[in-house]
Amino acid sequence: MIEGTDYWVYYENNVNVGTAKATVLGLGSYRGRSITKTFRIVSSSSAGLGASTSGNAGVPSGKISLAKASITVKSKAYNGKTQKCAVPTVKVGGKTLRHKVDFTYSCKAGKKVGSYKVTVKGAGKYAGTKTATFKIVPKGTSVKKLFKAKRAFTVKWKKPSKAALKQTTGYQVRWSTSKKFTKKTTKTMTVKATSAAGRKCTLKVSKLKAKKTYYVQVRTYKKVGGKTYYSSWSRAKAVKTRK
Repeated sequence: MIEGTDYWVYYENNVNVGTAKATVLGLGSYRGRSITKTFRIVSSSSAGLGASTSGNAGVPSGKISLAKASITVKSKAYNGKTQKCAVPTVKVGGKTLRHKVDFTYSCKAGKKVGSYKVTVKGAGKYAGTKTATFKIVPKGTSVKKLFKAKRAFTVKWKKPSKAALKQTTGYQVRWSTSKKFTKKTTKTMTVKATSAAGRKCTLKVSKLKAKKTYYVQVRTYKKVGGKTYYSSWSRAKAVKTRK
């Protein structure tokens, strides 16, 4: 069994010398099952050991640690204004915690595309802190027009505003014969904003099948500090190639 996947452990009275308690809670297919065991904590002098630590060191007795919490923070699109993250979704052992009851949070505000630190702090019966990341991604774009051609098509997308363009490194165009854009049927091409195609916001895709319907989407991306941030894909539009 794997801790964090099949089970989770929290401790009680595990700081001072005496009898401590460990409760194992089942997760996944073991959900709803639990078992509690006791163990002794002795002084380092009597045990011949150094100072002892526990799995939830620093967490008060009777509290549940946030050390293994799963934290999800929804990304926001660049809008030219300083933004803070929405309330994070925090889960411990499959349970969704309540904001201001089980946890509080603080977030560094951001304006540009990038990652910003979020700190979640336990409240109520939960204790400890854990950090996560809040992302601001580039503002997305949309497909304006599709022009069919012989075994090809040309896509034209909406050009970002001057402010949004400063937060855009380029674009990705993808096309597929499947509405679901399955891996086997989908191809993607990257276009830098500084290229001829990028400045015109248009791209011709050739060497396709004749009289075939293709679904096309576009998104923006921005490279910051070695990381690449993507907008969401635009709404798909369809075009049928000529013979």
